[in-house]
Amino acid sequence: MSDALAANGKVKAQTIEAYCLAHGHRRFKELEEIFPEECNQVLHSIQLVFLNDERTRGMSDGERLEYHRTHSSPVMRQLREWIEQQFEERLVEPNSALGKAYSYLLNNYEKLTTFLRVPGVPIDNNEAV
Repeated sequence: MSDALAANGKVKAQTIEAYCLAHGHRRFKELEEIFPEECNQVLHSIQLVFLNDERTRGMSDGERLEYHRTHSSPVMRQLREWIEQQFEERLVEPNSALGKAYSYLLNNYEKLTTFLRVPGVPIDNNEAV
């Protein structure tokens, strides 16, 4: 925030976009009764990543980033590949509720995993709620 002085506002702050992984998790929690096996695969993977995040409490941003790169990146990569396989093998209808939930994760993968590339980026925005 600043006054209206012409010199103010000339420099824009860097913005890092990140999406809340809890929102992706929630989509599958809502479908768990209808698609228990498929949702379990996704929920288990995301829960592992949240458990990894718990383990980083007290670490510096750099240490946390390294921990997630080592432990969470492979989980998220395998999850993405598994979802892509579901579509490739036509195991899910793209327009179904499950297909849309899968698509949400795939279409937003880069921003949902910003915490794997940028130090200090949170995994979710639950504290803001």
